[in-house]
Amino acid sequence: KTLTSLNLNYNHLQDDGALQISEAIKSHPKLRILKLAGNEVGPEGALWLGIMLDGNPLLRVLDLSHNRLGTTGISSILAAGKNAGKKAQLSRQCNLEFVDLSFNFVEDVDSAASMGVARAVRLRRLNLSHNLIENIEVLGTALLSNQTVEFLDVSHNRIGDSALQARKKKSSWLYRLCGSHPKLRRIDMSDNCIKDSGARVAALAVLQQQETSNKKEKKRLKLHVQQELPRANVEPRLVIDLNHNEAGIELQRAMNYAEVNSTFLAKHWIKEWQRKERRKMMARWKAKALHRYMMATRFARGQYLKLKESRAAYVARYWWTKLTTGEPPEWFVAAQEAQQRRFEELQKLAELQKARKGKS
Repeated sequence: KTLTSLNLNYNHLQDDGALQISEAIKSHPKLRILKLAGNEVGPEGALWLGIMLDGNPLLRVLDLSHNRLGTTGISSILAAGKNAGKKAQLSRQCNLEFVDLSFNFVEDVDSAASMGVARAVRLRRLNLSHNLIENIEVLGTALLSNQTVEFLDVSHNRIGDSALQARKKKSSWLYRLCGSHPKLRRIDMSDNCIKDSGARVAALAVLQQQETSNKKEKKRLKLHVQQELPRANVEPRLVIDLNHNEAGIELQRAMNYAEVNSTFLAKHWIKEWQRKERRKMMARWKAKALHRYMMATRFARGQYLKLKESRAAYVARYWWTKLTTGEPPEWFVAAQEAQQRRFEELQKLAELQKARKGKS
């Protein structure tokens, strides 16, 4: 009998066991399903398994979840073992359709692993959930060259807004991926660190994908009317799951409406988010202005208290002189006369300016 499926989950095989398994599988070239979850396989064991993948072109399902492969280990798996770091061979010698690499302490998806994904000719589902990935821009760019992936799971990682944004909206990998990938149907990015700006990029990406699909459908309907061709089925809609992130309720609603092809409502909630952001910005500006006003008031109050103290000393000196001598002090009289002269000079100057304006 030919072995087509092998399930060795949770047997603590470790790296030595992975080496023995990879050697034993070489004698079973028709193996299609291999499950090695929860076996504490590390980067060294992943290297042997990658070499094993080179000689098993019929293998379709590979489950290596709940191990400790790390970044180096998944590179060995996705870039086909012995050629890892030199040239990705996943598309030529390996025909995997489902790869589960969740719970593997992966911190980054490097260029070697991404190149392997880009050249995969049969890969349909890739699971990288429950890891420590912060940036998937390299992987997302690699998916632009892949035409077979239908489901990408990167949930429960550390992906933030910087992984989705770009200087220009249309240059974002997510925006380009949604507009050009023919089979991608779902990207799960739930339970990450995506905030409003990243969610806005995702909503706009889904929205433009829906508009592109609508144009294609209208074109099909036009051909159907003109040439009486059989009506083609509408392409399934792309879904980007952003649940349990840090995005606001407005953008979550925009995502929901974009996924069900309600363009008007999706744009409406994006505009609501923009208005909310403007209100937040105005509130921040008002708070800064109020803070500056309070600081200025505090400074003015301090100056006023100083003036008040000097005024009290001035009044005390005045009344002490008047009570003791019966007449105002000389310095007070001189100050009053100087103030009166200054007032008269200002009055004359104002009259002269008024007369000049009347003549002109």
